[in-house]
Amino acid sequence: MTPPIAPAIISAASAAVGAVNAVNTAATGETGFNVGPCNIHYPHEFPQNQFAHQGHSVNWDVIKFHAHGGFWDNDLTVAVSGYLSNDSGELLGYPQSDHPNVPVNRFAVLNFDKSGTSENMSRGLLNCNIGPWGGSGDLAEGDAANPWIALRVSGRFDPFGPGDMQYAFKLSVNTFGQLHLEHVTYNGDVWKDFSITNEGDHIRVYLN
Repeated sequence: MTPPIAPAIISAASAAVGAVNAVNTAATGETGFNVGPCNIHYPHEFPQNQFAHQGHSVNWDVIKFHAHGGFWDNDLTVAVSGYLSNDSGELLGYPQSDHPNVPVNRFAVLNFDKSGTSENMSRGLLNCNIGPWGGSGDLAEGDAANPWIALRVSGRFDPFGPGDMQYAFKLSVNTFGQLHLEHVTYNGDVWKDFSITNEGDHIRVYLN
């Protein structure tokens, strides 16, 4: 195979959206802040050493939970780290490979886990699960020039005292690190304010 430093140009008409490989673990615990780690590799068709370039290292708090209480507040965060292509150039690929129309200069290798800057819940429970929206091996959303990796974020919030609820939302991140939020749902005993909003570089979940 041609070395990744010299891939062939793909025409926009022939480029195909690749598949997402994801491995995720369920959050476990009856108290505290528990996050199920999730690892993303896109496009699944090529290993990381066949991407067109090294990519850009990233590490930021992508989901920020603020649990507000009468006697306590907690700031609980999920971080994402890894590599993004951050490439807006012409689409590049390997014409002699098994996937000649999947670009190798649009990629994401990401790990979602509890942030090292996160507090823990002083009381109560917050579980956060992250996994592929359509299942591992599903195609990315968008088009080959701007693919989006779609994730389902869900869990349970059970504060100390009254209130117990389930929440879920769709979080998409593209190969430039841009975020998109949709399909916000929650149910249970929502006894005070609850909101999930896109704050640009992170998703803010307000729990009261």
